[in-house]
Amino acid sequence: MKKVVRILSFAVLLLFLLIPIQVKAAEKQMYCLYNPANKEYLYTVDENERNNLLSVWEDKGVICS
Repeated sequence: MKKVVRILSFAVLLLFLLIPIQVKAAEKQMYCLYNPANKEYLYTVDENERNNLLSVWEDKGVICS
C-alpha cells in the first residue's frame, strides 16, 4: 500500500511539473495626477480615487500597467 501511495504521489507531482499553469495577474493601471495649487503629484492605482480628485487635480494619464 505504501508503494502505491508513493507512486501516486510521484505521478501527481510530475503532472504539476509538466503541465504549465498560467496565472493571470490582475491588471491594474497606475494613474498620475497633478495639483497645480500646491505643485504636488499623486500616484494611485485606485480608479475611484482618481475620478473623485479630477475636479481639483489634473489627470496626467496612465504611467504604467
